[in-house]
Amino acid sequence: MARFRFTRRAEADLLGIADYTLRTWGETQTGSYLRELEACCQMLADNPALGRACDYVRPGLHRMERGKHVVFYREEPEGILVVRILHHLMLPERHALDGEDEKL
Repeated sequence: MARFRFTRRAEADLLGIADYTLRTWGETQTGSYLRELEACCQMLADNPALGRACDYVRPGLHRMERGKHVVFYREEPEGILVVRILHHLMLPERHALDGEDEKL
């Protein structure tokens, strides 16, 4: 099984998503949505080609929509590096999506 890792910014994105979902929709929905995002990341680690290339933002960057969010990632030899998880209405060009200096 391939693995996925998060940058610090992606981890902060996930914490923000969890906080907002908990305050807005409650504990059950928060757990469900976070599991859905985690399953998406594992699916992408196992099959990185499932996402769409978005070289227009950064060369080598891919994206996959899941729920109301978009997982941005780069392929790595052992899986993927999740660079950011942004709300689908956010413009990716306005957010740091390189991830090179933020690996965990």
